[in-house]
Amino acid sequence: MKKILMQITIALLLIVSISFFLKVVALPNEQHAIDVQLEKCIEKDYSTSGMNKCVYAATDAWLDQISIYSNMIKKELSKEQYTVFIAAQQSWERYYELEKKLIVETVYNKEGSIHTNIAAGMLENIVKQRALYLKSYLYELKE
Repeated sequence: MKKILMQITIALLLIVSISFFLKVVALPNEQHAIDVQLEKCIEKDYSTSGMNKCVYAATDAWLDQISIYSNMIKKELSKEQYTVFIAAQQSWERYYELEKKLIVETVYNKEGSIHTNIAAGMLENIVKQRALYLKSYLYELKE
């Protein structure tokens, strides 16, 4: 019983610290609509499976943002810059696939359902960070 309570406590601390980190990394004083929706979703259903569904939906929304920002960035680039951007994006996609596999093998498959929440949060964080980087690139290109 103590082990389960400790795991829950650690997971909650991880979620809070990741949430804080993401707010610091985001553009100043800006909470993205995806984060707001994620919080509302989790408030409605904070069961393990409910939280996973919410985080998976947020991850999909961030993937959509990556696609949107990528398309917008492509319009701003020279031919040479475009070549570099495509290579970087393909490298990131490869990184994401490998990281996803690693997270599944090391975290998701651990005993205890809380690990599915931790793994889902880790993946969402990776995708969110890429989307925010692309948003920053776009901002820099338009500045």
